[in-house]
Amino acid sequence: MAVLGLPNENTLKAMSKQIKEHHISLVHKLDEMPARNFETLIPKSTDYEKNWQEVKEAADLIAKMLCWVPKDRISCEDALKHRFLKE
Repeated sequence: MAVLGLPNENTLKAMSKQIKEHHISLVHKLDEMPARNFETLIPKSTDYEKNWQEVKEAADLIAKMLCWVPKDRISCEDALKHRFLKE
């Protein structure tokens, strides 16, 4: 949650049919946690200008893999075709 942020009610319901209203209210008793930008979490080389595009592509792939709702996640096939893994 510290990285993906606290899921909203619709996201929680989409995660599983087993999620009930009392689960949602329990989760929302937690303090608000906004999603973090993955680009800020990826270590950068000393020559940031040189690897800026790689960082953006890595962050994009990570964001597509780490979705709360399973059906929204990138497939393995599509992940392997992602531009970050092309070179």
